[in-house]
Amino acid sequence: MSAQPSSIEQVEIFAEAMTGVWEAIVAELRGTVPDVREVARQLAHHGWCDLFIGLVQVTVKFNTALDKIPERGKQLVKDAIRKSSMQKYRSVVTDVVIDIMVDKVWAAFKGAAVAQVPLLSLLTGDDAIRSLRILAVFSCPAPEGHDEVREHALKPLADDPRGILAAQTRELLAKLFKEWTVEAVT
Repeated sequence: MSAQPSSIEQVEIFAEAMTGVWEAIVAELRGTVPDVREVARQLAHHGWCDLFIGLVQVTVKFNTALDKIPERGKQLVKDAIRKSSMQKYRSVVTDVVIDIMVDKVWAAFKGAAVAQVPLLSLLTGDDAIRSLRILAVFSCPAPEGHDEVREHALKPLADDPRGILAAQTRELLAKLFKEWTVEAVT
């Protein structure tokens, strides 16, 4: 791997940081919430993409690599999830669930940053933001209906001056907006 990871490698770094996080979240949720399976089901309804969008928003705000964002950034991520247009569909994804989820994910990202080869610390704020946007799009079950993913991930990726994934993103946007328009009419 080169000194500066490629765009694909950057996305893989973030995705790898997530490995095992779900199991840690489930372990902590057991005994905390009545139905962990229902929490998992509701998090599948835009919970993960909301998490990535929250991380995008914090990284944009602080304009730095994720490993350098102050701990108070966690609260901003939690707030982004709580205020998401999709949160109204997740009745069992309570403050406790959001706190556990964000704390575990935050620790995973920070852990990746201080690993033997601190790859996350090589990423500029823009690189981290781009990678998180890509993860948000890829983890979103229906970007056409998720305001935050469209606003904070799809549109900025399509407008990216470096052109990374721009052609693919534009195709996706065109398809999504076409479907959205068709669904609105029918």
